[in-house]
Amino acid sequence: MRRRKPYTRHDPVIERDYAHRAQAQRVETAIEGRRLGRDERLESLERVLAKLRSITGSPDLSDAAMRELQLLRAEYLDAAAELEAIANSYRNVGRDLYQQITRLRGPWERQIDVALPQSESLAASGVRGISRIGWLQRIFRGGSADPAPRAAASQWAEPERETNTTAPLELSFSLPASTRDNADVAAGILGPLELMVGSQPILKWNSLKAKTLFQYFLINEGRPVRRDVLMQLQWPDHTYNSARNNLNVALCALRNTLRVPNRGAQPIIYRDGCYLLNSEVAWWIDRNEFRSILRQAHLAFHASQSQQAVDAYRRAVRLYRGPLFEDDPPGDWFLAEQHQLKEMYLQALERLAEIYCDLGEYSAAVQFGQHATNTDPCRESAHRVLMRCFSLQHQQQLVCREYQSCVTALHDELGVPPGDETVQLFRKLTSAP
Repeated sequence: MRRRKPYTRHDPVIERDYAHRAQAQRVETAIEGRRLGRDERLESLERVLAKLRSITGSPDLSDAAMRELQLLRAEYLDAAAELEAIANSYRNVGRDLYQQITRLRGPWERQIDVALPQSESLAASGVRGISRIGWLQRIFRGGSADPAPRAAASQWAEPERETNTTAPLELSFSLPASTRDNADVAAGILGPLELMVGSQPILKWNSLKAKTLFQYFLINEGRPVRRDVLMQLQWPDHTYNSARNNLNVALCALRNTLRVPNRGAQPIIYRDGCYLLNSEVAWWIDRNEFRSILRQAHLAFHASQSQQAVDAYRRAVRLYRGPLFEDDPPGDWFLAEQHQLKEMYLQALERLAEIYCDLGEYSAAVQFGQHATNTDPCRESAHRVLMRCFSLQHQQQLVCREYQSCVTALHDELGVPPGDETVQLFRKLTSAP
């Protein structure tokens, strides 16, 4: 079938050249979208949601129902990971298309920029305010879920609540300056991967396989990794010889990327059939710093050293730019640690809110508490801290609003009511004296 020539009011020669250059990318986008949309692992999602609502709607849960609920939860998380992979795929293709359009467009096309900021602002808003179950249901009904990437600073944006807030937090979205002076290789993995070798940032990876190997080494820092493990991780469907050759090529690229000027030590060493990061190289990894600072904060908190605890917790919070390897597709090999680090981050936010509330600095307490609930709307303990802060400021309407926000999030995302502790606190704070 002959393709219809696209309508244009502009120079047909320029338009035809643009269409020819973009045609291959558009076809690849359509094929990839249809393939991902037909993924068999997503076909049972509607059934999972229906069963989840039917089970949690029962007044009493038997042991068998509880076990089935746990299985459904695991299946739900698997399906959510698959949907996230689809969203990542579309985002990557969208970015590539936009870069191609930017390169090819002529002066007559710049009128596109007039409308672009509006669409980008909508994308930056993401799916905030829409529950996960509601988001999934919109997809099955044929609606648009707008799975746009979260802006880097959105988690620290001022919440849309009628509260007095302190000045914006001092945040660091790049590696601290001190690491450039004291480390041969500095890696930020809390959020998108950031890498600095010597005093030079690595802005582009020539080999994505080398990048993934480096991430695996960082997660397993201090532990030797067997060659066959790396081969299975990256090339599970290859023959042994093919996988080994590919591994050697990727390791060579990685060593070239990590080579520190004026240093003879190899960053990746091979010993007894295993690879590991060379301890003779001075490494700085934000995850290690994050854990170390949190240990100091916990010690200060339990020693009733409030100011030292606050300083340490704030330093730890600033290091957390986002989930572990935020820009990468979900991987089983780092998913558990990703959840653990996110939980540690939420605990730090919540602890800061508690300390500031006890010190009577309610504005700061509300700010950190809202950061916690924005990150995890179902975190009841953070909602309770906020309710207590609002009550101490005699803002009963905000106590009710916070409780209702907690109830709605738990119902929409988990299909459960708030716990007894949350309900009792709400009744205590809103009861007449």
